[in-house]
Amino acid sequence: MAIIQKDAEKNVIRFKKLNEVSLEEFPDVFAAQVGVAVTESTDFFASALSFEILAETLRNRKVANLVKELDLAMRENFAALLTDKLGINDADGPTDMIFTLMSGVSVRSARNPDLDIERHAEMVKWGIDRILSNAIARSAAA
Repeated sequence: MAIIQKDAEKNVIRFKKLNEVSLEEFPDVFAAQVGVAVTESTDFFASALSFEILAETLRNRKVANLVKELDLAMRENFAALLTDKLGINDADGPTDMIFTLMSGVSVRSARNPDLDIERHAEMVKWGIDRILSNAIARSAAA
């Protein structure tokens, strides 16, 4: 369970850093963090560990509860960040889509170990940009 908490703490540090940057710096810092997260997620050990944690949540209720609790806290923190920094009114949907996209990175790298990580990271950044651009536009129109 310590490994699960350590992984969550890494994300808390990333979110904190994003909270500390100016709105002008936010896109570049966020893009850099996404690139690092994609690279980390495509690491063989990280992918295997992600699958093991997921499998353990199905076997062990204690682990499942911890993962659920940490995931909720991360989503709430990230949604608050999107609201505070980007003015997104209802950030839960965009947050879930971004988390879903990032969760799928390790699956892709496991299924395609020859994945061009730099190109993949650029596509993930593009996808997140589309999600956020849409959410910002919807919030501005509301």
